[in-house]
Amino acid sequence: MYITIKCVIELKRLVEDVNMLSTLKGFNITEDALEGLTNDAIEQKRILARSPLSLLKEDILAIYKLAFEGVIVEKQK
Repeated sequence: MYITIKCVIELKRLVEDVNMLSTLKGFNITEDALEGLTNDAIEQKRILARSPLSLLKEDILAIYKLAFEGVIVEKQK
């Protein structure tokens, strides 16, 4: 898992170095839009079926909230 996090952190550094937008907030997506995005995402049955993790609506909303702020977290063991 360590290598994955290290890769993500390096990609984040690269994105920052080239001044690329990296948060939903940066793309002018408002925080109140996250619920609608979550509702749309939960309807994507083919994509969710291929996910290695079982994602509930609450999980998807949490991911969107982290993406809104640009927070990177390591999966808890």
